[in-house]
Amino acid sequence: MNEYRGSSPSMASHVGGRPDQRFPEPAVKKAVDGQEVLVSIVATVNVTRRQGKIRYVNPVQRGRPSDIEGHSEVVLRAKRIEGEPIREYPLRVDLYSELQPDSDREGLVSAVLPLNPDTRSIELLIAGHVVDVFRVGGSLPEIRRAQRLVANDEKEIRIELELERVMQEGDTYSVQISTDNGRSWQTVGIGLKEPVFSMDRRQFREGVELQVRIIATNGLASSLVATEAFRV
Repeated sequence: MNEYRGSSPSMASHVGGRPDQRFPEPAVKKAVDGQEVLVSIVATVNVTRRQGKIRYVNPVQRGRPSDIEGHSEVVLRAKRIEGEPIREYPLRVDLYSELQPDSDREGLVSAVLPLNPDTRSIELLIAGHVVDVFRVGGSLPEIRRAQRLVANDEKEIRIELELERVMQEGDTYSVQISTDNGRSWQTVGIGLKEPVFSMDRRQFREGVELQVRIIATNGLASSLVATEAFRV
C-alpha cells in the first residue's frame, strides 16, 4: 500500500516504480565520533489534526543542509539513547497543492539535516506534541546476498534478499539499477523493509543487462551490501 503522496511512489511501497535519479551514487558512509552526518528525512504531516509520520531517514553522501525556520509548528528533534535532547530543527511544511479551502492542512516535510552521530531517535513534533518517533543507529542490517526469483508473471522482475537477521526498527534498504555496466545508477526503491522487491520489467528493453545493488542503512550510516547482474 502506498501512503506517500509525493513524487516518489516507491518510498512507502515494496514494489519499485519507474527509475529516477535520486541518489545516483551510493551514499555509503559510516558515522565518525564527533562528526555530524548529513541525513535526508521525509515526513508527512496533518497540521490541523496534529498527526504525522516520519516516512524515510537515510544518510546522504553530499549536499547542502536545509534552511532551519526561526519558528514553525513542525519540528524534528534529535535525541541520544538516554532520551537527552541534542537539537531541534523547526522546518517548513510544503502543503499539498490540491487542498481545498476547508481541507486539513496536510503536507510534506523534506529536509537534509546535520545530525550528531550519537543520535538514536528522531521525534516529529507538531505544535509541541510528539506525534511520531523514528529509531536510528545501532548495527547496520546484514544482507548476505540478493538473488533473482523466477516470477510466474512475466511483467515483474523479483529480487529476494537473504538476511542475516530480521530488519529491526530503523533498518531499511534501497535498490539501485544500472543498464550501462555500472557507469551510472538509478534508484528504484527507497525505505524498503520486506525481503522481496519487485520491478516492472516492461520499463526495460528486451535483452538489456541489468546490474542491481542493495544499500542497507540504519538511518545514520549505510553500506553497499549486495550486487547482481542479469539479462532481461
